[in-house]
Amino acid sequence: MDFYVSPNGNDSNPGTATEPFLTIQRAVDEVPNGGIGNITLEPGTYDENVNCTYHKVYQINGNGNKDNIVVNGYFWAQDNVILTLQNMSFKGVKSRQFAILDYFNVNFLDNTGDFHVAANEMSKINNLGNVHILGNAAGHMIAGHNSVILSSASITVPQPINLSYFAVSSRGSIIELGTVYTTGIYGMGMLGITGQRYAIDSTSIIGFDPNFYWGTLT
Repeated sequence: MDFYVSPNGNDSNPGTATEPFLTIQRAVDEVPNGGIGNITLEPGTYDENVNCTYHKVYQINGNGNKDNIVVNGYFWAQDNVILTLQNMSFKGVKSRQFAILDYFNVNFLDNTGDFHVAANEMSKINNLGNVHILGNAAGHMIAGHNSVILSSASITVPQPINLSYFAVSSRGSIIELGTVYTTGIYGMGMLGITGQRYAIDSTSIIGFDPNFYWGTLT
């Protein structure tokens, strides 16, 4: 099923290209249990958190430059959902209860006080590449309760940001072998970032390439 969303739309519309919905959540809710929803976001700003649930597959794609498609909120994936996000900017992504969440060509915006990426309760989050971290956060990613965060593609930090931790894990796994970190105009390494590299407990698994250098991160 194909749906379209626009800041100029209306949630009473049928969600077509010519009569789009106003909110992303309205399009998400139209996907039936067990169904696949292809949701296209037109350029603009969406002030909402989006909750994707219950045995469905969602493919949400921004129609254009990711800098021009801004979601001032989170995407939640839970209860055996598969969610793919592409070509957009947002505050963060969260998964729980056996969900799988993939993202590609996205910006993480300022999310002070919370994490950009959070996986919990036997879920999995995959960074598929071309990711920019543009804003502060308590940490970039956290994995807990037998969940996995896999990052094996590029992450760019084009400007100084503040993180208490880059990665936190409690009974979870964070694997980032092969990740390429760059900082745009700030040169090689994670220059301009404050905070600690990892906070983990004894039940966690962390995998990373020790050849990466992180500036002020330890």
